[in-house]
Amino acid sequence: MDSRTPPDRGSSPPPPLRVWGAVALVVLVACILAVPSFLSYRAGIEQQFSIACTERIGAFTDRCAAWGGSAPRIIALGGSLLACATRFDEEMESLAQQEGYGDFRFLRLARAQSNIDHYLPVMERVIAARPDILLIDSDILSFRFQPATASTCLDEYGEFCRKRIKQFLQRFDPHRRQGLREREMMLMTGAELLSFHPSRNAQFLRSYSEYIVNREPRGALSQGDPILALLKQARDRGIRVILLDLPRSRRAETIIPALHRQKARELRRQLEQECGVRPLEFPHRFPLEMYRDYSHLTEPGAEQYSMWLIARTAEMVAGKGWQ
Repeated sequence: MDSRTPPDRGSSPPPPLRVWGAVALVVLVACILAVPSFLSYRAGIEQQFSIACTERIGAFTDRCAAWGGSAPRIIALGGSLLACATRFDEEMESLAQQEGYGDFRFLRLARAQSNIDHYLPVMERVIAARPDILLIDSDILSFRFQPATASTCLDEYGEFCRKRIKQFLQRFDPHRRQGLREREMMLMTGAELLSFHPSRNAQFLRSYSEYIVNREPRGALSQGDPILALLKQARDRGIRVILLDLPRSRRAETIIPALHRQKARELRRQLEQECGVRPLEFPHRFPLEMYRDYSHLTEPGAEQYSMWLIARTAEMVAGKGWQ
């Protein structure tokens, strides 16, 4: 009598190695074929960004004209910190109404891993929109990014391929629609299709440290610098330019090198003396649970910060917070 356990006839044998080899070959060919598309996409990022900003500024101007009146106009420029710390355009306006500050017109242009140079092509349009207050994330003025490394390009390429596959699959789901917030986070990034999934862990902290080190502190500007000229132009047109020091945790602050801080202080003094730019810093510390990671606020944190920012800008428009 055979005591061996009879084979389970209900289970399927694993696919032969040639099947896995064929799958790997298909994936490899697909990735190779995507290279020209990726290179073309990267070359057109700045143009896409300028077009997206121009459309958003035009919509903001139209919204101001449609409502009329003397509602304060606020435009904010920044990176991912600004995007996570503030509500989107109409959401900020609704929040101002709810908090009793009346009509506000708000436009937020946010781009992950950006600096002020990315906004230069549209700064004339920003100034022409005649905001009462122009809020600028201090990070995008104080730093610029060094050229992307090979590993960064590979990360972008991998994300590009994953996003393209996701977009292809979404074609079969006609009920899925991208909201304005998601569209902004896609269009307003240095690499349009880079995902943004911050989390509070050791891996993110290492990545954040690399990100900080890869930034070049700008320091004081030369007199012929276009940034200086545009900020003076904004001042001469009666636009109040505010440098926003966006909140981040103590742990994130300790990563910033001393040289970066020194250069940022030099730039800030120059902008205050020559362009009338004023700093604005959140007066309290958010607990760590208010951050997605160590510097990007959660939704509850963004609501608190947005309400505070609305209150402060309302004071400035009324002339109470502008010395």
